[in-house]
Amino acid sequence: MESSKAATANSNGEHCIIQRPSSESLSSNPSKINDHKMIITIPDGAEQLPFQIAGHCFGKSKHKWGILKHSQSGDILKPIFDKRSHREQLFYENIINDDDNDKDNGCLKILQKLVPHYNGLFHDDHMNIDYIRLEDITAHMINISLLDVKIGYITYDPEASEEKRRAEMSKYKYAKDLGFRILGMRYFDSTTNEFVDKNREYGLQITPDNASSAFLLFAQNDPNILQQFDNQLSEIEHWFTKHNIRRWKFLSSSILFACGEKTINTNINNDDGHNNNKRKTIVKMIDFAHVFPNDDQELDENYLFGLGKLRFHITDAIKICEQQQQQQSK
Repeated sequence: MESSKAATANSNGEHCIIQRPSSESLSSNPSKINDHKMIITIPDGAEQLPFQIAGHCFGKSKHKWGILKHSQSGDILKPIFDKRSHREQLFYENIINDDDNDKDNGCLKILQKLVPHYNGLFHDDHMNIDYIRLEDITAHMINISLLDVKIGYITYDPEASEEKRRAEMSKYKYAKDLGFRILGMRYFDSTTNEFVDKNREYGLQITPDNASSAFLLFAQNDPNILQQFDNQLSEIEHWFTKHNIRRWKFLSSSILFACGEKTINTNINNDDGHNNNKRKTIVKMIDFAHVFPNDDQELDENYLFGLGKLRFHITDAIKICEQQQQQQSK
């Protein structure tokens, strides 16, 4: 089979070669070739994402592994390549084991509805690596807008070195004030029928004074969309305050917002999101590589602080929309 290749450069400027596996391309050490280049092999049955707003990009991240898409099901594939990614795998497997539901008021069963559905593992035989397999929450949607928001002012975990802690604390100067950071955004501008992308540099420019405007931009000044987002955030907050008692700390974890037009007729009030005519909104908790036992606090105060600030600015954006509509109606 011929190799399908695409050259790219990662964040460190190193040159990578992305290719399909073939008997000619694989060697006894398939991860390295001469001239400091890396062979990045896309597994059979997987493909690169059409776009990605945040997270590790395949072939471009420091460690080269990244997120892919399952060719048949469309599931999202996250590589298990280190201790952190293995921790995320165990977290997903833990929450689908709902044996403790009766004694814990359904803690895990409720949490299952707040995260993407876990569909087991996908194995790459050529590179001998497993991928976490998650549902694509944007399935059956078109003209999709996505927003990735990291929650909490503390984004380093208990195992982080002092150097890592200092690096994390210096990333975003408004972390303690806002309690969240926008990692990436893509929204569909219906007036131009074009997508607009905002990267992490945009997120670093968000301040307590302009944070609400970012959500206005993402929702395209639609208060109904913003209200649906806030309703789902309320469900997440309820779980953290009523069920996540002395259980977990969610560090460097994100909330993913999705909005788009439905392509099939779906249940108006299903568990996966909220629909408004042809528009569908979904909010899910994602990224669990830094989830640790919470032994020293009753609640996950760091996460709840960021979530509360997030809801405050979304609510503020709703008020701004309503004021604009009132002025226009005069």
